[in-house]
Order: sequence, then structure tokens, then C-alpha cells
Amino acid sequence: MSKKPTRIIGMTLSEFDALVDAGEELHLQPARLIPFHKPGDEMALASIFLSALRLVKEFRNHIFKTVGLSSSNFLRFYTEAEFLLFDRKRIDGLILVIRGKKIIDALFLEVKNKNVQLDETQIRDYLEIAKAYQIPNLLTISNQFVSFPTQSPLHWCPVKLFKRQANYMI
Repeated sequence: MSKKPTRIIGMTLSEFDALVDAGEELHLQPARLIPFHKPGDEMALASIFLSALRLVKEFRNHIFKTVGLSSSNFLRFYTEAEFLLFDRKRIDGLILVIRGKKIIDALFLEVKNKNVQLDETQIRDYLEIAKAYQIPNLLTISNQFVSFPTQSPLHWCPVKLFKRQANYMI
């Protein structure tokens, strides 16, 4: 990695848009209620989940409260967040919380469907990206059982790795 990642939290919205438009660090797709992906695909599920958060305030408030994510009336939801400085690794979703035209909080989303388990290596890679971009939150959605939504199905992954972390079962 020759270029240092840009810290996302604290950026103005116009700075973030310029960063995305430059296409040198990350590529993003807006979340869609009716995605282009194959039905049941992880990316389709991530897009539908993020669109539901955007459209259903009660659902969003419940999830944000459980995860501990800051609330705001201005949010951005993206799928296929591809980080070019990290070998084009792609995270299923990214939520940006915006107040006063500044990004004040952010969250990574990883979705697993059917019997697919969360992958330790993949989550470690996301942790590296999160640290570099200073994104403090991770939400995983999987069929893996945990006692509380604030626990991770990956035993090595304590909540302290992220400011806030949650796992929801589907």
C-alpha cells in the first residue's frame, strides 16, 4: 500500500463525494431495494437490508440502537464497498451517518446467507480496513447463533476490536 487511506469520519460530504468520484481509493454502489444481483445472493441481501433500513424508520432505529450507531436524519447506504488500497477487497455494505454535512459515524456490514459461516480471515481483513479508515463499527448478519446481538460468532473477535459490533441472525 503506497498511499495512506483517507479517514472517513470527520470528512465533509463534498470531500467524501470527491474521494469516491476520484475512484482511487474506493468504489461504492448505492443500496437498492430491488438489486441487480441474483436473488438470495449475499450482495442482494445486503442491498435489500440496507434499503429497508433507509426506508423503515422504526426498523432503522431498532437496529441502530442495538448496535449503538449514532442516529441522524441524513444517512447514506452503500453496497459493494471496494477498497482499492487493500487489494480490491470488497465489503458487503457501508453506512454513513451525517450531521451538519459531516460524516460523524460509519459502519461496515458483512452478510452471510444459507449455511455460509463468517470467515475469520475475511473479518480480519475487514478489521485491517476499518482501522485504516477509522471506521469503528461492524455488523454481521448470519445464521450463526450468538447469545446476544453484541457478541460475535467468531470467538477470537471480541467486541473491543470495533467500537461497536453486532451479529444478527437471519
